[in-house]
Amino acid sequence: MSISAKQDLSKFFIVTYDNCQKGTAATAISRLMKSAVHILIIATWIGAMLLLLKQEGMIFVNSGPEQTILFNANNADIDSWRSIYMNGRWIGYIHTRHGPSDAGFVLQSTSLLRFSMFNRIHELGIESTQRMDDDHNLEKFEIHFSGTIDATITGHRDGNRLVTTATYGGTAVRKTFDGADEVLLDQGLLRVYRGTGLSPGDTFRFRVLNPLTLDVDDATMTVTGRENDHLVMETRFAGLSSRSLVDGRGMVIREETPGGWIITTESETDVTRRLEASRIAAVDILGQTSVPVSTRLTSPRSVHSLTLRITGYDPALIPETHTRQRFLDKEEGILRIKVEDEADSPEPFLEADPQSLAPFLAPSLWIDSDDPAIRQQALHIVGDESDPLRAARLIGDWVYRTLEKTPTPDIPVATKVLKEQRGDCNEHTSLFIALARAAGIPADMSAGLVYLDDAFYYHAWPRVFAGTWIHMDPTFGQDIADAARIELVTGDFASQAQIALAIWRIGIEIIDYR
Repeated sequence: MSISAKQDLSKFFIVTYDNCQKGTAATAISRLMKSAVHILIIATWIGAMLLLLKQEGMIFVNSGPEQTILFNANNADIDSWRSIYMNGRWIGYIHTRHGPSDAGFVLQSTSLLRFSMFNRIHELGIESTQRMDDDHNLEKFEIHFSGTIDATITGHRDGNRLVTTATYGGTAVRKTFDGADEVLLDQGLLRVYRGTGLSPGDTFRFRVLNPLTLDVDDATMTVTGRENDHLVMETRFAGLSSRSLVDGRGMVIREETPGGWIITTESETDVTRRLEASRIAAVDILGQTSVPVSTRLTSPRSVHSLTLRITGYDPALIPETHTRQRFLDKEEGILRIKVEDEADSPEPFLEADPQSLAPFLAPSLWIDSDDPAIRQQALHIVGDESDPLRAARLIGDWVYRTLEKTPTPDIPVATKVLKEQRGDCNEHTSLFIALARAAGIPADMSAGLVYLDDAFYYHAWPRVFAGTWIHMDPTFGQDIADAARIELVTGDFASQAQIALAIWRIGIEIIDYR
């Protein structure tokens, strides 16, 4: 399917969801949208773990070309308990055990998040087992997610290659990486720097395997100074950062992110007591992941233009587009969101560089657009329609009409969604993007905050390229997404930890809307 300059946006229309703003329908859609926050919690937790790379209680580094880094003999055996806090509220724990095995060493980690949503207790558990040789080189590992999601990631060493397999809802994906000695796991072995110790100014770079995407990303760890008797360390990863305190034994005693995640060493007794208390007093996650506003929008799905004042959050972190989302005054945080209009585009419907669009046509771990079932369904929906905008409308309409609107606390793999045909905004978005890419339409994910019930909540929706980027929303049945939302990130689900940082900081004031 080619992208031409013949698309006609004037034929687009908004199918509003205002008829569901009353009675039980409003309650149902509100609960559906708010329940979608589970994927944000998953992405945030994984993001926090990728940042808080030292959560097992020991520092690890990659010392340049020397890949074998030994444990400090005094710290070879570990049995540590650590509590996790979100904005000052206890939300979970990490228990780590490390010691010798018949063939080297084994490291086991158990972590649990427990939170409340709609007066029900939800849990996200991660069990990690890693087996290493006598020099602590990774031989094989298994990570299992349970509770709100069911997924397993396994890997093994094959020479200097790391062979990994991720299984989500019966869908298995395999990826292989070169340079196994250089790859660390987010739940991985935490090694001690060999030498005279750490000093302010020391910087280490390493690569980390992200289990959400099976991609390897770069991270940097720097000793920035001292606080009392402790070293202060900063870890930077994917635009995020964490701060850690390290005692004289090389043990990390406290870690924190700007978004409010704190991990601190505690006794098994204290962790057990907090765990029991959380059965009846778990953190209300919706209260922690919404941004209230004082101005009420009576028909938010019909809003064509929205002007806001953003406070408490760096405007530079909010993406801008030519027409849809732009700052009128960055210093004052005045942001305007408008429904796309062909007449507003400075260069509407120009041919795009095919190479720049290639990532938006390629399959990914969750957007498995190359699956035969996805391709067949896309062909069935689109037929012989050659106009990408009209084809995207057909796909959006089919996804909206076909998927049952129900909370689905799981990883939204597109083929799984196609089979089960139900879900919240994450499932609608994942399936839409997969179908669009299978039909040859460049598509990507947008995520941020959408207005519902006097507050802004997490939401995900797709955008398609047809000479210019057009935001759509199959969850609400919209050919063009309304303006009562703020786009905070684009890309796959793993990038959404940034949204949580925004939610915990951002203030929103509605100035004007129509």
